[in-house]
Amino acid sequence: MKDSEKYSPPKLGGVPSPSILRARRGGSYGEPPRLRLSSVASVASRHFINGAATPPNLGEEFSGKDRLLILSLSFGMGDITAAGAVAEAWRENTGCDAVIIDAIEWFPLWFRAIYVAPYWLMIRYCPSLWRRLFEARLRNLHRHTISPALLALGTRRLLDVIGRLRPQNILAAEVGACEIASLYKRRMDGAVRIAAMILNCESEPAWVQPGIDMYLVPSDRVAAQLREWGTDETPIEVVGVPIRKDFRNAESKATARARCGLSPERPIVLLMAGGMGPARLDIAIKELDRRTSIPVQAIAIAGHDHALLARLRKLQPARLDLRTIGWTEDVSLYMAAADVLITKPGALTLREALSMSLPTIAFDPLPGLEEENARELVRRGAGWLSRNPAEAAAMAEAVLRGELRSSSTGSADSEAEMIVRLLIAGELQSAKLPS
Repeated sequence: MKDSEKYSPPKLGGVPSPSILRARRGGSYGEPPRLRLSSVASVASRHFINGAATPPNLGEEFSGKDRLLILSLSFGMGDITAAGAVAEAWRENTGCDAVIIDAIEWFPLWFRAIYVAPYWLMIRYCPSLWRRLFEARLRNLHRHTISPALLALGTRRLLDVIGRLRPQNILAAEVGACEIASLYKRRMDGAVRIAAMILNCESEPAWVQPGIDMYLVPSDRVAAQLREWGTDETPIEVVGVPIRKDFRNAESKATARARCGLSPERPIVLLMAGGMGPARLDIAIKELDRRTSIPVQAIAIAGHDHALLARLRKLQPARLDLRTIGWTEDVSLYMAAADVLITKPGALTLREALSMSLPTIAFDPLPGLEEENARELVRRGAGWLSRNPAEAAAMAEAVLRGELRSSSTGSADSEAEMIVRLLIAGELQSAKLPS
């Protein structure tokens, strides 16, 4: 497959699942990743596109000595995109390769049906059931997201793939990935170093697994949760949320608007549904159109939510100049052009907006993780949490009128580079230990 060709990943219940990808330009709404494996593409591409084939003995081509393997699950695009930010920083700082594996791509269909599909059905059609399940996992200190026996059965082919790659370092970027990495270390390679990277401002006990060498967390609150659940002897580093370089080196507002073909005079409201949704952007746009008395440009990014995109394209606002977008690679450009953001409070999206000092209104949070992300946004003074789309629209208008102002600005530090430094330091320390 050529670099210029676009990869349309297979879907299960609307979930795109790229298998192995290289870090690329773009944010949490970047277009479906292009498959690249650099100089080894000719060897590996036929084996890692869709998980349908068993990889060969990759040996020299995939030497694990200095390779970072990042393991994630594409329940949402935030984990995958944050993994890409770390992979990008790893290559720039070490000159070595980094590979990202989406574990879902390697699950057999029966395991996807019992592990992946129920989550998506709950958050789309019955979020209250997901709330009860998540709260029960916290309350009862569940150490696993699924039966360990089922996890072992469902990940046999994935563990074989990881074993053939022979990584020296694994970065687990999702709670299920943390369980899988721990399983791999116990069964196949006790010498591999595992770092667990948590993005959300709420954790859960299943992150606490045997064999984890370091935790990389976004806040002191998450660090305290992990210690309460029994990680006192494992190093915990508060590093924030890693984002791509294009959010730190953003265009000026005037340049971004010119590149996007937007008016330089009219204010812009950016609305984002999250990489997978669901979110009621259409209702928020109707409310904004009903309330606004000034000419406003609205940009609505639906991500992978095709049903939402169809609803957005049917809207005919009377006062808004509306642009609707599905999956785009230019999120940093649109954020640079915008005056205010209305979004689902995914950890990565909030950090990207904070890096640009973009006033942010959180709405339609998923129970549990996103609710805590939104509360942290408010605590930092970087934005507000609305109770419904109508209130989100009212808040956006107040921001445009200067009646609401955020008080927090982004850090100049690179979380991705900090994570890479910690991974390298851990690797050097491990090399000094007697064998």
